[in-house]
Amino acid sequence: MISTELTDVMVNGVTGGLGRVVAEALHEDSRYNVIPYSIGREAREWDLLGLEFRIITADDFEDNPRGLTRKKFVVVDASNLSQLDSARIFAANGIPTLQLGTTGYDTEEVERGLKRLAKASRKSRFHLLRCMNAAIPVISFINNLKGIGEANPRAFSGCTAHVAESHQASKQSVPATAKKIKRALTAAGAEVDEIESIRDPKVQLEEWGVPEEYLDGHGYHRVSVEGECQSLGLTTKIDGRVPYAEGVRDLVLPKLIYMVQHTRAVLDEYQ
Repeated sequence: MISTELTDVMVNGVTGGLGRVVAEALHEDSRYNVIPYSIGREAREWDLLGLEFRIITADDFEDNPRGLTRKKFVVVDASNLSQLDSARIFAANGIPTLQLGTTGYDTEEVERGLKRLAKASRKSRFHLLRCMNAAIPVISFINNLKGIGEANPRAFSGCTAHVAESHQASKQSVPATAKKIKRALTAAGAEVDEIESIRDPKVQLEEWGVPEEYLDGHGYHRVSVEGECQSLGLTTKIDGRVPYAEGVRDLVLPKLIYMVQHTRAVLDEYQ
């Protein structure tokens, strides 16, 4: 049973931007104890939070998962492991896991694989919570947008919609948040074209107004809905990675802990 007073957490990907700020946010909170181990691309030592982290490979972890610590712990995965590989590793050892948006996501193959894994893990103590965007304002935005279609599937009938997103140039895929926005608009009756992805720093700086210091870490979305004699425009802006870390700390990780303590749910998604 995970402690109700202090939760031991292993953060994967602490050598990356998101993993580092998540580890820092949890370390500063009295509810959590960040254990100095993390899964990464290669085995090495890494100084963070005044601690010497031992970075291990996924293969090394699979060989001896409980050799890290005798305590029970949960995992926050901000690594570059694929979502399905991550789930398999931790399901095999019954370790509750929160997957963030750095893992591969939102393909039919992944969805089928996760459902099979969830079915096979029903009798274990494994719990998997997925959250592709942990920023609290964005979670609220997505939920409210989904609510429009749930309340009235014809709310945007006859309207056309466009979704554009801007993220750091190193992000090669279309983010799950933009896909969720498109699905929500479609569910409300809008005709939505292909998502527009912006990765050119010059365009981001001059046309999107991204501050220069956040060109290497930001998430912006622009949504427009056009109908006869009416239009709607929505924008989300997240600069840096701290808002995501705060959402993990205050909203999403507590839900994983609740799942472990009070439910039999194996697989869930936040948003």
